Amino acid sequence: EPIGSEERSESTWFRKVEDLASRGITVEALLTFYRSLGAEDAMKHYAAEVHTTADVVRQAIIPASAAEQCALAIILMRGKAVYPMKMVTHNWGNLFRDLVAAVVADALGE
Repeated sequence: EPIGSEERSESTWFRKVEDLASRGITVEALLTFYRSLGAEDAMKHYAAEVHTTADVVRQAIIPASAAEQCALAIILMRGKAVYPMKMVTHNWGNLFRDLVAAVVADALGE
């Protein structure tokens, strides 16, 4: 193994960790995105009582970020690095509206 390759590998790893860690979004940005669902340019057939997180990712998030080939968080936050205050986990099969509702409830202290 060439000298210095471990340092380069570690440096690459830290850059990627930093990149991923700075992909937070605000509740405002999440709600703005949520309100865009069902519009002409964002999954116009969206139905809150039907569509899962997986549906929204495949039919709204991926298409919305494909042109710029980056995470939607980067687009929603206009390139600004945002370090999240909370970690949100989800189930791909649950309704997307329930995920959004849980985030908003937490933000309101409910």
